[in-house]
Amino acid sequence: MKERLEPQHWETMTSWGKHYQNCHTKDMGFFIDRFNNTYGDRGPFIYQVNFACEVHEDGGVSGHEAFAFNGNEFMFFDKGNMRFVPVRREAEVIAQVWNGQQFSAIKHKNHMEQDCVQWMALYLRYGKGRLEKKVQPTVKVFSRESDGATKLYCWVYGFYPRDVDVRWVRNGTEEDSEEHKEILPNPDGTYQIRITLTMQPADVDSYSCHVDHSSVNGTQIYKLPEPDKRGHVIVIACVAVVFIMAVAVVVAAVLKFKRE
Repeated sequence: MKERLEPQHWETMTSWGKHYQNCHTKDMGFFIDRFNNTYGDRGPFIYQVNFACEVHEDGGVSGHEAFAFNGNEFMFFDKGNMRFVPVRREAEVIAQVWNGQQFSAIKHKNHMEQDCVQWMALYLRYGKGRLEKKVQPTVKVFSRESDGATKLYCWVYGFYPRDVDVRWVRNGTEEDSEEHKEILPNPDGTYQIRITLTMQPADVDSYSCHVDHSSVNGTQIYKLPEPDKRGHVIVIACVAVVFIMAVAVVVAAVLKFKRE
């Protein structure tokens, strides 16, 4: 995409970035004064703007623009009524000042309905192949023994786009994973996720890993491979043999003691 867009586009975006950086720097001082009673006068202070536009099938345009200070939203732009609306008491003065500025609401409305839409159309045109790319996930299910219990692993990797649903299911009922389902990026632009579950060795056959991703139709179901299952049988058999041998040794020792 970078090579396809004209240099003028990047110059325009750089100009926009510098403009908003200057505006936000000026706004920050104003916000710190207004939120002094809430956050004190010691930083760090974080000013955030959440901006988005959306084009519907009928051609209508919607979007939102919200403003936050130190992670807490304090005001949003109401495009329909062309006003900045405070959601915190401290932001009432800020909204009043911004609503009183000439062309302020018009500028934000045009930015949402025109500039944002034009940029989105441009990026869709040149980045369509990347945005519509789908890569099927590779799934590996395996187990590890620890302290008399079995830990099941479902590792899903190499998929794109990012959204995926991975879960352990036992006899039709979803089981809670023991770790946070964090989706991690791969160096090649794809993603990966791993979920685990601890259970008793005898219950291995009743668990399966279910994966839903846009690159495949329907839910993909994966169970522990047969070699892993045989491994459980071998472990149990070995334990049984060791136990029998231990009993035999004890019996032999007792008989020898009696004869003596």
